[in-house]
Amino acid sequence: MTTAPSLVIATFDPATLAPGLHRVWLVGERQGEGPPALPPLAALCWRGRRPWPRLIATAGIHGDEYEGPEAIWRLAEQLDPAHLHGCLIALPHCNPWAVAAASRASPGAIDGGNLARLFPGDPGGSPTERLADALFRLLQRLAGPGDLLLDMHAGGVALEFLPLVGYRGLPGVASQRAEAAARAFGVEPVWRMAPHAGTLTDAASRAGIPAVGVEMPGGGGARAEHVRCYGEGIRNLLRFQGILRDRPAPVTAAPAWTTTDVAAGAEGQILLDASVGDRVRSGQPLGTIVSALGGPLATVRAPHDGRLWVIRHLRRVVVGDLVAVVAAPADAAG
Repeated sequence: MTTAPSLVIATFDPATLAPGLHRVWLVGERQGEGPPALPPLAALCWRGRRPWPRLIATAGIHGDEYEGPEAIWRLAEQLDPAHLHGCLIALPHCNPWAVAAASRASPGAIDGGNLARLFPGDPGGSPTERLADALFRLLQRLAGPGDLLLDMHAGGVALEFLPLVGYRGLPGVASQRAEAAARAFGVEPVWRMAPHAGTLTDAASRAGIPAVGVEMPGGGGARAEHVRCYGEGIRNLLRFQGILRDRPAPVTAAPAWTTTDVAAGAEGQILLDASVGDRVRSGQPLGTIVSALGGPLATVRAPHDGRLWVIRHLRRVVVGDLVAVVAAPADAAG
């Protein structure tokens, strides 16, 4: 196997590549004699018949989420760039520090930063803030008018999600196009995500880049059906963009949903009384947090009628940990 070439992240330009599949390392520029401040970033680029339009896919922002990276690598075996009328650019491991540690955030020896809460980043900040800055500057350079971002996530070790596709409910053309793209991904339900400073989809939307966010179940693994779902969803977004023209992208007309987070009110182990996908009623017990003796410490209840979209997979909790997410149709929320 040949060694992949290294390209400087600040000047990486798919338009300069020949048509075909390219696997490259994106590296930071050296400062004096020392090593680059950023870890090398793996990038796969399907350069089609022309360099535009583009779909940019990010995964591995959290290091314990495995469905997105696997979907990207498997797509490299299946998707022929000769069939593309544009370009797909994928970054399977956006936070190599977290990936190497199999953790949600960068290790404490780096700075403990959660990359998914640090966009658009800070070029003079902590290592993870500088990584966020480099990634966001790359995204802004690569994404032209009409291009699209796909941010691929999963429940990781701690949570189990219902498969979801979402967009930020922010004003403007970028969010309108993001909603249309989310409805073309091929997954229901569709999530109208609230503004959330620091997330990549929020920062991209505010910068005028249409951004779709997807969650797969997680639980610390990568089930084949969820990897396939990601692969077909990427193809559907390529169809939506006009990059892949084998057939039209699907359209999901179902109402959008909004969500309410439910946090742990005590430290202990949670005993769950509900499962992902369940319909729940306001006040319904979702689980009980118990002590080492099994005595009840706190009851976790549904905040309103709706459907359980997320449940805690890692049973140990401390105060403030996310233990559930309950969704309701957007026009019924509140």
